[in-house]
Amino acid sequence: MDLIFNAEELAFRDEVRSILTTKLPTEIRDRVRVASSYVPRDFTMTWQKILHAQGWGAPHWPVEYGGAGWNANKPGLKYSAHTDDRGEGAYKI
Repeated sequence: MDLIFNAEELAFRDEVRSILTTKLPTEIRDRVRVASSYVPRDFTMTWQKILHAQGWGAPHWPVEYGGAGWNANKPGLKYSAHTDDRGEGAYKI
């Protein structure tokens, strides 16, 4: 599959990468890379707080209900996590 994103989607991808690079604690990133089948609850809670602070806690919920209002076309966390090492593992939490 060859995905071609527009400028807005590429800017969003860069924003996701930036958040993963600057806000995801190294301890969590390293732990998930080594053993993603079990992530301690405190790591999950920390990651959820980071997402919430960014307004990404409920990505597909409508904005009027506190969500981000994303649709299925948004190149989200999984795409960015898969495309370079900065976000590797973050989407698994």
